[in-house]
Amino acid sequence: MTRRIADIVVPQPGWERIAGALKTHARDVLGVDVPTTGVPLYTDARHYAARGIPVVLYGAGPSTLLEANAHNADENLRLSDLHAATTIVAPALADLVSSSCVEQRRLTHTAPSVLTRRSARAPQAR
Repeated sequence: MTRRIADIVVPQPGWERIAGALKTHARDVLGVDVPTTGVPLYTDARHYAARGIPVVLYGAGPSTLLEANAHNADENLRLSDLHAATTIVAPALADLVSSSCVEQRRLTHTAPSVLTRRSARAPQAR
């Protein structure tokens, strides 16, 4: 029997939306389609996924741990790669937040009577 160091990250609903926003902006900045793949590594993202929060790992630099010389004494990152990742992540985050705000406003404006009726029936605190 193989013993795991940590639980496997199970994709949560909503990860596709996050990945899609990143992929769209990555294509615009890098000029290539960034594939969606799993990676065999341990990350604190597993704690969020275990609580039902969708997670996507996206980073600057080389596409493999070997190329990045990751977790070694001479691990490094080119500033141009950091700039590209920032240019991708910032507008992707803005898109996600903006669409969430629009959805929240839509829900608030389309169902106020339901919210009012439910709150009117709620028992009063003593």
